[in-house]
Amino acid sequence: MNLFLCQIWICLMMVVIIPGSDLKDCLVVEESWEDEVLRKTREFNKLTREHPHDEKIWLDFAEFQDKVSSMQPQKGARLQMLEKKISVLEKATELNPDNEELLLCLMKAYQSRDSSDMLIGRWEKVLMHHSGNHKLWKEYLRVVQGEFSRFKVSDMRKMYAHAIQAVSSACSRQFRQVYQNEKPSSLDPTIVQQEIGLVDIFLSLCRLEWQAGYQELATALFQAEIEFTVFCPSLLLTEHSKLRLFEHFWNSDGPRVGEEGAVGWSTWLEKEEENRQRILKEEASHDEDRGGWTGWSELLSKHEETAKNQENVVHNEVTADEFLEESENEDIKQEDDAEALLKQLGIDVDAEPSSEVKDSSTWARWSKEESLRDCNQWMPVHGRISPSSGSP
Repeated sequence: MNLFLCQIWICLMMVVIIPGSDLKDCLVVEESWEDEVLRKTREFNKLTREHPHDEKIWLDFAEFQDKVSSMQPQKGARLQMLEKKISVLEKATELNPDNEELLLCLMKAYQSRDSSDMLIGRWEKVLMHHSGNHKLWKEYLRVVQGEFSRFKVSDMRKMYAHAIQAVSSACSRQFRQVYQNEKPSSLDPTIVQQEIGLVDIFLSLCRLEWQAGYQELATALFQAEIEFTVFCPSLLLTEHSKLRLFEHFWNSDGPRVGEEGAVGWSTWLEKEEENRQRILKEEASHDEDRGGWTGWSELLSKHEETAKNQENVVHNEVTADEFLEESENEDIKQEDDAEALLKQLGIDVDAEPSSEVKDSSTWARWSKEESLRDCNQWMPVHGRISPSSGSP
């Protein structure tokens, strides 16, 4: 007993002899979990009021709700904390509607609570207001691909097509806004990130086609993208003209990138244009050597025969009656020859005027001969299309 009293006396003496010591500093009070939650909640509320546009404060506040939820043993309490987290993020996105990180965090919170149909509906509303954001599109496509009950390859292709078109339009629009009046010395980092995100979406589409069994289609997509972006002609063409020229190249038998003999889209077009000009020159020279159209040479020869016969009759002093009779016979002969020539061309002179020619090749031959006469014997109305006009 005396030993116990001595220990108490020593402790009291140590408290007294320590200079500047305070009894309150020696007593350590441990903060409970409930008190910590209340304290941090008050701190976050104060910070969000003072800095409403600081995304890190809002994200830390939402993460703190996850920490509190993980400490709750009951499911109802965890759901209650999830609702509080969603309300915090909804307030954050209301104050910062264009912040993609807050939107992504909110949509992930919705995914933990809402059904698939409701979640897809919320995503569609978000993308309507942020159609050019590649991060939101990538997350949306990931969510849709994870819904196996409603997964279809055809539907996913349409969604990827919408995503690529929307992000590509946003890239072009942003590029025009940044470099409209000045030549860029270096690309803007925002545009670079946007284009990288666009390529990432395209690679995801190719990966989807490959995994779905459409391996040839996935390879063709790679080839088309490389040809159109890397080997595009250097001419100043509109987007529509580029698409027309690329369609002409793609539907031809020309080798594509990765295949043997591939030279690139632009080089292939140059060679095609050279071959076309060479063929036109050869046809023009051939037409000049051949002369004009000789389709009526047979009929003209009959006229010459008639003229010779008439000269012989006059020369031999044939009587007027004999001359008229012979001329009439020659006229009948000419009509027979003309009818025979028209029949050779496929035109029936005995047919009624309202009847139609059944054989379309007749009109094709006639149109071809008329076109040759138009080109070779008449003065041209319009000049020939030059290679720089963009026609394939």
